[in-house]
Amino acid sequence: MKGMPYVIVHAHGEKGAHFDLFTEYDCGALSWEDRQGGPSLKTARLKTNKCLAGGIDHVMAQSCGAEAVYAQAREAIAVAGSIGFILAPGCTFLPGTPPENMLALKRASIDAAGK
Repeated sequence: MKGMPYVIVHAHGEKGAHFDLFTEYDCGALSWEDRQGGPSLKTARLKTNKCLAGGIDHVMAQSCGAEAVYAQAREAIAVAGSIGFILAPGCTFLPGTPPENMLALKRASIDAAGK
């Protein structure tokens, strides 16, 4: 990974993703399933000053309404802050996730910026 302009490490796994191990990786950002496997964004922020990527339960987002995703997104932004944070699903959005649920992340980001 050395020499790459920006590296995001994704620690996959809904349980026991070994987050502490990944904080030592030479990367710019850490992505993990914070809602499914932990640690929470709040706890992760205390463990590392790397950029954090997450905040959305990708499993829930497949079947809930857009407003539930929006609420989770706003909470994640409030907890993690707007600097050094990438709002994203804990893993990829699952097939069949409604587009409006994915767009809720954009809406939440815009609304948070405008406060």
